[in-house]
Amino acid sequence: MVRLEFVCVLLREGSMFIVEIDDDQRVLKLKDAIKTKKSDTITGEPGQLQLFLAKGEDSNWLGDETDLARQLMRGQIPQGIQALIAGGENILPSKAINQWLEKNGLPLPSSDQIHVLVYVPPKRRRLENAKPLVDIPHIDIQGATYVTLPGELVAKCGLTPRGDLMLYCRPQVHKLWFFRDDVIAKGVRGLILGPPGTGKSACLLSFAASLDPQEWNVVWIHLDEKGDFCVSMGSKQHWIVDDRSTFELPRVSSEKLFVCLDGYRKCDAHTALLRRILVRFIKEHDRLVVCSSMAARGKRNVESDTIAGIEPFFMYSWTLDEYIEAVSDQTFYDKVAAVFDATNDWDVNDDDDDDDDDDDDENKKTSRQEERKLRLLRLKFYYAGGSCRFMFQYSTDRVKEVVEEGVESVDNKADLVRYCSGILHEDTMGCSLAVDYKRNVELLGDNNIVDVLPRASVLQFNPKKKFKTLRGGEKQGEISGKHQRNKYDIDYDDGGKDASVDGEFIWLSDGSIKEEFEVGDKVVVAMPNILGNRSWLQPVDWNQGGYDAVYFDTKVNKVIFIQVTRSDKHTFKMRFFKEVLIKLRSAGMRCPSVEVFFVVKLNQLMNFSISSIDDRGAIEEFDNQWIGPDEDHVKVRAFKATPAQ
Repeated sequence: MVRLEFVCVLLREGSMFIVEIDDDQRVLKLKDAIKTKKSDTITGEPGQLQLFLAKGEDSNWLGDETDLARQLMRGQIPQGIQALIAGGENILPSKAINQWLEKNGLPLPSSDQIHVLVYVPPKRRRLENAKPLVDIPHIDIQGATYVTLPGELVAKCGLTPRGDLMLYCRPQVHKLWFFRDDVIAKGVRGLILGPPGTGKSACLLSFAASLDPQEWNVVWIHLDEKGDFCVSMGSKQHWIVDDRSTFELPRVSSEKLFVCLDGYRKCDAHTALLRRILVRFIKEHDRLVVCSSMAARGKRNVESDTIAGIEPFFMYSWTLDEYIEAVSDQTFYDKVAAVFDATNDWDVNDDDDDDDDDDDDENKKTSRQEERKLRLLRLKFYYAGGSCRFMFQYSTDRVKEVVEEGVESVDNKADLVRYCSGILHEDTMGCSLAVDYKRNVELLGDNNIVDVLPRASVLQFNPKKKFKTLRGGEKQGEISGKHQRNKYDIDYDDGGKDASVDGEFIWLSDGSIKEEFEVGDKVVVAMPNILGNRSWLQPVDWNQGGYDAVYFDTKVNKVIFIQVTRSDKHTFKMRFFKEVLIKLRSAGMRCPSVEVFFVVKLNQLMNFSISSIDDRGAIEEFDNQWIGPDEDHVKVRAFKATPAQ
């Protein structure tokens, strides 16, 4: 019998200690001695310990001054040790120690050596409800435009289960993949912030699934009030955490931890779990990323973040251009086309107004299909905004329900303003634009301040197409004036008046039609019923030129154009205004009064100027009050809005 001294290293802990034992004792006794020596660290039963003989590259005892030993002492598990553990044989507890040394051809232990590697597996009692997870394919994100996440992985990670998830890698996604350089290489702890529904969780999950499974055990924790979803990709298990106070991170012996804490928000319960993970479980070689449900974190403590190694990243809302790029792939579009179901309350344009329509021309057919796709996308964008969840996963009716419920759930509607107040607000609702239909908007810049912007719904329309019309009412009256180009003034029997009515909409009281009417003729006038009347119309092509929206009212024969600009100067392009006025006249609108507003920031109001005007005099044809320089008729104003009630 020989008394042996084993130098042991506790894997991932990095601590080195000596255990004395006789060579004829069984390995069970060695486990008991190790548990007694490290009772402050090893809390489980000694029989659960896994022991490995520490052998170097020459198959002899591992030298304590080798690079492998130094990495072990830092709590790392280098590749050489990973291979040893993965391919090595766990020391059987029933065998005598001298039998194991003889079997492996190792001499009695001496100084300057490491002899036993000790691995403490995670406590199984924490995973009593663990279920197996299917094999997860490795996802290559390098230079990818689209990546697909398996549906089962998405569901087990607590995200909305809808089958395989195809992710469009917009520029914000590639920026978020800075993890490889910052989080992986430099040990930064990432904190992802941004409005809900912008793809933060899906982007993080795609990165996590791209990591080398031989090096990293990805542990995904999705926080949920009904039970947290937990997935260990290293052990290929998933379970529901019902008690955060006893939760422990599962470890795989040869792998480092990459922990993803998803759905975090600023509350006591979440903060306590994050603190528990940081203090008790995350070692120097492990990595942590927190994906927050908050649009912003509130006031930042820079010094504290620097000490903790926390680096925030903001994922901003989707833009219309990014949506258009995403659906350019037909496979992606086919997956989401079913929820592109938004329609206008009014279908403003005449669908039959397609120039040069030729069903036999494949190029034109393809062009029409693409135009229809983009039209449906823009209609959905009106409701979905920058939320890709609203755009690609929810139907339009569901989006309306969610937004309405969110607004109604706020007791004080003034709070909605604070939700839009920048990165210092820490609520989970995010930077959604709160719109109150009772809100009054004035344009400032004239001595006579009036509410010139009618409150009305916003619809989209195509200025290149005709307006759709329905049969309207009729009014009786008498011709009171006659103008060139078959235009007439009308005095109605009810006391109303109309000017420059096109003869196309007039007939005699007995129902007969004249090529030319005379003053005094008793007539019936068809009243126009143009779809889109008394609504704000937004061109389907943003920044198409000239104006951002147009409003018309056939009852008072008024047309209002509005252009919002950030610049101190603007070019006035009259042809875009004329294009709309021609379409309105063709649809039966009388000669209207036309108003054009340029709206600027308040601090630009005094210095704004129109740099040039193209197609001068184009509006005079429609509004005979539009005489003289066009600059004299354009009104420059600044917004003033009363607070939401």
